[in-house]
Amino acid sequence: MSAQKIEFLFALGRNPDLSMAELTTYLDTRERKYRLLQKESPFSVLALADDTTLAKECVAHTGSILKVGERLACFALDKENERGLRGRVSQLRFCEGVEDRFSWGVSGYGDDPRLGHLWRMVKSQIRNEIKAGRMKGSFVWPRKAGALPFEKRFRIPLMPDDILRKRLIDRGVEVIVTATKGCCCLWRTLGVIPLDEYNERDFTRPHQRPLLSIAPSLARTMINLARLRPGDVVVDPFCGIGTILQEALLAGVRVKGLDIDAACVNMTVENLSWISRRFNLGLTKSNLETGIKVGDARELEKHLPKRSMHAVVTEPELGPPLQRLPTRGEAQQIISKAEKLYSRFLASAATILRDDGRIALTFPILRLQDGGFLRIRGTARMLEDAGLTPTGGPFQVRGGEGELYYSKTRMMEREIRVLEKSC
Repeated sequence: MSAQKIEFLFALGRNPDLSMAELTTYLDTRERKYRLLQKESPFSVLALADDTTLAKECVAHTGSILKVGERLACFALDKENERGLRGRVSQLRFCEGVEDRFSWGVSGYGDDPRLGHLWRMVKSQIRNEIKAGRMKGSFVWPRKAGALPFEKRFRIPLMPDDILRKRLIDRGVEVIVTATKGCCCLWRTLGVIPLDEYNERDFTRPHQRPLLSIAPSLARTMINLARLRPGDVVVDPFCGIGTILQEALLAGVRVKGLDIDAACVNMTVENLSWISRRFNLGLTKSNLETGIKVGDARELEKHLPKRSMHAVVTEPELGPPLQRLPTRGEAQQIISKAEKLYSRFLASAATILRDDGRIALTFPILRLQDGGFLRIRGTARMLEDAGLTPTGGPFQVRGGEGELYYSKTRMMEREIRVLEKSC
C-alpha cells in the first residue's frame, strides 16, 4: 500500500529555475519520492510522502527555497459563487494551536485577477476567528510593502525576514493564498529559510571578505546541486575564507581545500575551526590543516589522487574588484585571463573527479559601460577538451552556453554551471 501524499507549496527564490533545480536534486539525492504538480514563477507545488518533517527539512537545508506551506484547501473558482466561496473559507480554522496573543499575516501568489478579493476574504475570516476566540492577534504587513496602495500591497508576500522577525512559525500563523488558472488554494506556512543562521555563519566567523566571498546560502545551494551526501568528499580549489567548505561540513560532507594564497588557507582553517566549535562537529584545527593546503587549482593532480573526489564545488577567481563599470577593452583583458584560468582548472578538476562525480562552479559575466555584457567565450570547447558536459535532467544547461542562475551585482553577474564527466 503506497504512502499517502500531502501537497506542499515551495516559495521559490529570485531565480526560480535555480530553486527548482536545487529542490529536486536535494530530494533525488536522498532518494525521496515526489511528484511535481504545479510550477509557477514564484512557487511550485510538490506532492510528498505523508511527512511534514521532510518538507521542513527541504527548506531548512537548501539555500534558495524561501518558505514551505502545507495545503489546507483548494477551490475551483469558476464553479464557486461568492456565497459558496465565503462558506468554504468560513469552515476553515487558521489559528488552531496558537497562543492567545500572536502575530499573523496573509501572503498572495498568482496571476488570477481575483487574488486580491480572495486575500481580503481570508484576512477577514482570520479576524473573525480571532474575535470569536477572544484572542489578541496583530496583523503583519511585509516590510517591503511600505505605504503602497492596497492594489499593489497585497501582491507583496511576507518574506522570510518578516516571518522570522514576528515569529509567525512558532508563535503565530501565516496563511498563503494562491490563485492561478481558475483555482484557489490556501496553505499554512510550516518553515522558512533560516536566514538568521546563514547570517550568523557569514558575519560572526573570525574572518570575512564581504566583497569577495560567496554567500553561505549560495554555497549551500551549490553543494546540493553537486549531489553530495553525508560522508562524501568535496574539494574547493579556490577556498578563499572557506564559505563553501563550512556549508559542506554542516551537511556532513568531508572537505578538502586549496588556495594559492597562504593567507587564505590560514583564514579557512580558522573559520572552519570556529564552525566546528560552534556546531560541535568535533574537528580540531590540526584535523583541518591536513586537508586545507596551499596549492594551485590548475594542478590539482599534484595534491589529490585521481578519481578521488565526489564533487568539486568552487567559485574561481572572478577577476579584480571593480570600482566602476569597465570599458569593453578592459573587460576583454579580464575575461581573457579568466578563460586561461578556467580552461586549465577544468582540465585538472576532471582528473581528480570520480566518474560519477559533479562539478558545481560559478562563471563571471561582466557588465560594461556601454550597457552590454562580456562572458567567458568558447565554454563548449573548453568543456569538451576537459571531458565534461552540463548535467542532464529537466533543468539542463542548454547548448553548453545557457545559464542556470544569475546573481546580479553592480559590476558583475555570476553564472552557475553544474558539470559531469562525459560518457
